[in-house]
Amino acid sequence: MGKRNKKIIAFLITILGCFTLNSCFTTMQHLNLMQNENKIERNKIIYIANVVDGTFDGKVYSGSGQNVAYCFLKYMRPFAASVIIGENVPNYKEDAKAQNADYIVKPVIVHWEPRAAAWSGIPTKVSIIVSITDVISNKELINKELQIKGRSFTFVSQSAESLADEVIEPFCYEIF
Repeated sequence: MGKRNKKIIAFLITILGCFTLNSCFTTMQHLNLMQNENKIERNKIIYIANVVDGTFDGKVYSGSGQNVAYCFLKYMRPFAASVIIGENVPNYKEDAKAQNADYIVKPVIVHWEPRAAAWSGIPTKVSIIVSITDVISNKELINKELQIKGRSFTFVSQSAESLADEVIEPFCYEIF
């Protein structure tokens, strides 16, 4: 085998190795949709508005909205006086006021794509826009898009629920 062929093979192995390593990682982003970086006060009452279930390719993933709401509840509870998950009411802002909430957390699932990456090589993807509003001033304090993409090369598929949990946890820690 000639010197040139060895270089080509080495190059191809390097490219394949980079692709394989890159597809073994979960990637996550928190994109600011507002210019300012606000924090919310600890020991306040937080109201989580009803979260509509996520969809992909016309299929509704029943329970995904409730799962996202419970992720926020789980990770905000240590910092809040109380966390309330709102019912499916037409006016969640009025419901939050009636519950004496200080902040409203409004998560919206914009992308919910569960995949079986272990056999398909296509990663699971989740994207949630989160808006946090001060109840008294009705001012939006935080508006971020939380995006996460699972591994495309894996022996165990990642569920959309586990990825949502993984992207919500650091968001909740950074806003207090």
